[in-house]
Amino acid sequence: MASPSRCCVYFNCNYFVVDRAVISKALEYGVPVVIVNPRDTSSVCPICGGKLTYIHKLAICMKCSFIADRDTVGAMNIWLRALQTLHAHAGVPWSSPRAPVNDEARGRGRRKSEGMKKINTTIHI
Repeated sequence: MASPSRCCVYFNCNYFVVDRAVISKALEYGVPVVIVNPRDTSSVCPICGGKLTYIHKLAICMKCSFIADRDTVGAMNIWLRALQTLHAHAGVPWSSPRAPVNDEARGRGRRKSEGMKKINTTIHI
């Protein structure tokens, strides 16, 4: 059986190989590659930017009542950082996806009276 330090080396080596393969294929097909620092992506609310509280793997924002799985929160924040980086390099003014959007901009054909339904959830700690 391999020692824990050797397993770590194998994992990092395999991660590096996969990372390089994905970047290589993306460049081959002309897909933009954005490297994002994943630090603290699971501790900030992707909706309002508030600090998240965790119950097991469930992230809860006390500021805006956003609730999601830890991995979902991390993925959303990485996506937002990538968008910010792309817009900064393209010289396009950044407009946060957190800003409210009216129904015409959404293009879903809802009437103004048909907003999203708010669901109240009680979490017992």
